[in-house]
Amino acid sequence: MLDLVLSNDPYILSSIDVAEPFSNSDHCVVHFSLVLDHHEKNDSVRYIYDFDNCNEGLLSQQLLSHPSNSTIPFGSADSVCDQFIQPIYEALYVTVSTKGNPFGWQYC
Repeated sequence: MLDLVLSNDPYILSSIDVAEPFSNSDHCVVHFSLVLDHHEKNDSVRYIYDFDNCNEGLLSQQLLSHPSNSTIPFGSADSVCDQFIQPIYEALYVTVSTKGNPFGWQYC
């Protein structure tokens, strides 16, 4: 980074220190610490879809009938995201099987 730190969260940065210029540049080195919460391992199911063996015709039909093709989403950003993504997950569930899991993730 060149003597600039941007954040939309004023509490995520601490110990900000502007130091000497880098090499022969007119840009200063900026030292800072990030304040992040520790999160436990996420054990949620990770789907590995086998698109090589999906029902492409049915998937196309499912996606063409997606509600966002005919209606305007409404509500909060989270609600709009859910309205968009849920029909896609449902289409994938119906048309695409899952395959082996090389990374040790759970799969269905």
